[in-house]
Amino acid sequence: MTNEQVLIGKITSSHGVRGLVKIHLYIESPEVVSNLKFFNDENGNKIFDIVSLVKHKNLYLVKLEGLEDRDQSDALRGTELFMGGLELPELEEEEFFISELNGLQVKDSKGEEFGTIRSVFNFGAGDVLEITKSSGEYFMITFTKENVPTVSIKEGFVVINEAAAISNKGEIQCIK
Repeated sequence: MTNEQVLIGKITSSHGVRGLVKIHLYIESPEVVSNLKFFNDENGNKIFDIVSLVKHKNLYLVKLEGLEDRDQSDALRGTELFMGGLELPELEEEEFFISELNGLQVKDSKGEEFGTIRSVFNFGAGDVLEITKSSGEYFMITFTKENVPTVSIKEGFVVINEAAAISNKGEIQCIK
């Protein structure tokens, strides 16, 4: 793995009045989470030292050095947090980082080009892929094994069940 920065989380909101923030971490390894000492920006610059980090429901409550009140922590809502690739554990054969999906080609179940993954969202109920077509139309699809049966990071594509893609026109789009 290179020292490329990998998106590992996002500040979702403040918690309380003493500067705590709620962070949604995209990493599942308890070993990596327990060893986190700081967060970087997308350029690899350290932006926050971690004072404490505690699991709270499906998020983490985090005390970041220098944050003392709610106004400071509120101002950080939406801040993306990164970690250098050299600091992350080696992945198993079928594992990948969610951030590696951005920009991948999307194929339909027939192997024909469907679009490109523009973004990956998580609104609390699971990951959702935003797929754009060259026409500008975009689709959303929940990132499940049923909806996205093939992910090939090395070859640069995913295969989707196009019947599950919802277009930006608000209708289920089935391509025949």
